[in-house]
Amino acid sequence: MKKYIFIMAILLIGLPSFGQHVRQLLGSGAKNTIPGMRSNLHKWQDSTNYKLNVIPDYFMLGTFSDYLDRFNGRNKEINIDEYGSSEKALFTYLAAFLEDNYQLKIEKKIYNDIQSELNNPQLAQHFNTFYTDDGHLIGENFDKDESRKYSFLLGLYIRYGERVYDDVYKIRIINSSKDKILYPLLKDLGCNKIYYKMLRNFIPVSEYFYFEATPIMIKYFKTVDSIKADDLNVFVQHPFLKNLREEDRKEMERVMMENKEKEMQMLKNWFSANEF
Repeated sequence: MKKYIFIMAILLIGLPSFGQHVRQLLGSGAKNTIPGMRSNLHKWQDSTNYKLNVIPDYFMLGTFSDYLDRFNGRNKEINIDEYGSSEKALFTYLAAFLEDNYQLKIEKKIYNDIQSELNNPQLAQHFNTFYTDDGHLIGENFDKDESRKYSFLLGLYIRYGERVYDDVYKIRIINSSKDKILYPLLKDLGCNKIYYKMLRNFIPVSEYFYFEATPIMIKYFKTVDSIKADDLNVFVQHPFLKNLREEDRKEMERVMMENKEKEMQMLKNWFSANEF
């Protein structure tokens, strides 16, 4: 029964990290393709008087799923993005963010408890200009100033990021070409310690970037922490759990918390090593 519970939990792919924890427990065959990536060393900039500058375009680009590519399976003429059942708070926040910053009416379409989407023809086509014809984000968009990079990173964090412990954070990339942008971006913004991990043998393929965030990154991240729900609360509210017995649900919660502790210890060992 326990193995059945764990395998079924993998279906909760809307969660940013739960699937990973379950897979580790079962022996996922995850591959550390780059066990320790070296970044250029930077002297961290003092964040005390640093003025945050969130650029709406680049923040939103960070939030987009870009699953397989920007234009895969969606009406690119009107659709801004789609959201899962565990992203209701994010869906509401981004709808308000778009209306406030672009002064346009956003259509908020909710199909059921599983899926929702934000639509606006003008904005959808505006955001499409940041992509190639085959739906990949154009990396050169980020070359001009660091505010674009911080804004993009903040967008990634609010949807796919998590603080693991202290100043160590992670961001999950799911079947998206954003992985090619994220690593050099973290280096450019001063991350001295970055670890990369890929889960190849599951759908969706997930890439994890673990990094020791700089004080300025943390200052940005804290602006959206109140919007982000912790994984356990999202997990408890997932529709999948409606069909589980109470004892099975509690067992899944226990496994989740146990493996978060294992992940934390693993990262502490990594980030305390001298190989960077």
